[in-house]
Amino acid sequence: MTSTTAEAPVFDMLDLDDLYELHRGLCRQAADLHATLMSGQVVLVSPLSDEWALTSARLSEITETADAAYAEISRRERELAGA
Repeated sequence: MTSTTAEAPVFDMLDLDDLYELHRGLCRQAADLHATLMSGQVVLVSPLSDEWALTSARLSEITETADAAYAEISRRERELAGA
């Protein structure tokens, strides 16, 4: 991941429940995108195609955002546990 939650103040606008929902939604999107490329061990799109490249780039961005949301969730849960 190239950024941290400290660099993403947009999370400040969300409460913990909103972050959980954001993370779940991002994970669903990632799973749906992955399913357009592969089904189990079967490749549905040529890895050399433009479709594969574009879908992989979208999947990478979604995954990075989901990771950042999860990091913020973890930070807030640790903060709550220590309070």
